[in-house]
Amino acid sequence: LNSGCIAGYAGALKRATARIIANDFDNKYALRTRLGLSKKERHLMLAGRDDQIAWHTYAMEHPEEVALDYRAELFLSILGFGLPQFKLRGTEVWACRLTVQCASRTATAHRMWPRSSCKSRNSVNRTDRKS
Repeated sequence: LNSGCIAGYAGALKRATARIIANDFDNKYALRTRLGLSKKERHLMLAGRDDQIAWHTYAMEHPEEVALDYRAELFLSILGFGLPQFKLRGTEVWACRLTVQCASRTATAHRMWPRSSCKSRNSVNRTDRKS
């Protein structure tokens, strides 16, 4: 979960934010998050100082209120894409093949946008990760 981009109804976001900052962050979402097993561990993971921890905990505590954008329909990070991966087709921008290397593993994803075209074209195919 990345709290850098959040979308939702204003009332729901206000309620969630109020819960997270309640008692000067001394609550189950921030300083007393269950993601850290001890006070020391919570301190090391920046609980109460990093909003990612609080929002992650909030999502776990309230799954009925939080939805994640797994299909990148609202937000899409293009980190790792270069200009050659983008094609202009008519008036639409399409993103094609991307290879990502992370910690000595390589994964290749083939993805094309716009989303409406993907549904009939098997939008994501991933190759096996190689060591």
